[in-house]
Amino acid sequence: MADSGSTSVGEIDVSAINLLKGAVELDLNGKYDEATCFYQEGTKLLVKGHKAISEKCKQPEYRQQLQEHLDRPGAQDRKNFLSQEKEDAKKVTKIKIEENSTGHSYDKLFGHYLNQHVTSIEVDDPYLLTDFQINNFKMLCDLIVGKKIPVKTIIVNTKSKNSQKESFEKIKKSLDRNKIELIIKHYPTLHDREIRLSTGIVIGLGRGLDIFHNCDISSQEYYNLELRRCHDTTVTITHKNLTRDLTS
Repeated sequence: MADSGSTSVGEIDVSAINLLKGAVELDLNGKYDEATCFYQEGTKLLVKGHKAISEKCKQPEYRQQLQEHLDRPGAQDRKNFLSQEKEDAKKVTKIKIEENSTGHSYDKLFGHYLNQHVTSIEVDDPYLLTDFQINNFKMLCDLIVGKKIPVKTIIVNTKSKNSQKESFEKIKKSLDRNKIELIIKHYPTLHDREIRLSTGIVIGLGRGLDIFHNCDISSQEYYNLELRRCHDTTVTITHKNLTRDLTS
């Protein structure tokens, strides 16, 4: 029968392993705040277990486990992300786009927020109705795919129009090949226009994705957003926590 000391250490060991396994799962799903808490509690238990062990031969084993989790790939990146997220939650960025100006591609406006921590994206845009507007959405999807980020789902909330069903299906098949699920939801009374990232970033679009003047499909600017002339509009970038504070 094991003595109370060894049982205590065994319980610490099991608890630490469970916490660290949970941390890894949360980490992979982009839930960095929760993952960090689990990592902290798990490593605390490993330290406690290390101190509780009387057999010196086992102490190096605990030190190795602890160091492996502290040195886990992405640990510093995760720490930097959480620090940046706190900064983002304190500020509002407004980008004014002048009528007929150029150089305002989606990538330049908010591409740097499409980083390795984004796992899902939700787009509210009631006016994905014309072929030109659908192409704007396709260009956004191309940007997301090109960033090679771990996005698993893109949800689009828009007004219903059966004539665009075929266009959405083509985009859906293209995204499927890149292991991204496209979900289309129709809301006839939808008005607000914004993009929400799983990291908490909220991109408010005064005109939705339709910030560009129409152009001919044979023109060079049709496939290069930086060459397109823009409508007069404003893009507002903030964090969901700040948005909640401002509206509460």
